[in-house]
Amino acid sequence: MVVPLRVGTSPWGHLSGPPTGSEQDVGLLKIFANQATVAIHNAQLYEMAALDPLTGVHARRFLEQWLRREVRTAFRAQKPLSMLMIDMDNMQDHQRHRRTPGGRPGAGRGGQSPAPGHA
Repeated sequence: MVVPLRVGTSPWGHLSGPPTGSEQDVGLLKIFANQATVAIHNAQLYEMAALDPLTGVHARRFLEQWLRREVRTAFRAQKPLSMLMIDMDNMQDHQRHRRTPGGRPGAGRGGQSPAPGHA
């Protein structure tokens, strides 16, 4: 038995179960497929909202939420908290150098230093 994973009409994959099963088994597999699809979709939406598509670095909103959580945790545990912030001048030049000749963002270098000669 195979149950598709879908968001709307878009297929995302499938779940396989035993070749035969009761109606209850089929129903449970469909429920599980629905829950799995929702979880996958939510994770993709979260990633789209949290990561900058060009650099692969977390967005400001993510930093603000993370910092609030870490400050509360440090306060409750009565532990010190350190943070390092770096201000990058000429970020537009940095982003322009990270683009491929076709004008699309370069892949695989998110959150890393630019290649030598591109700083």
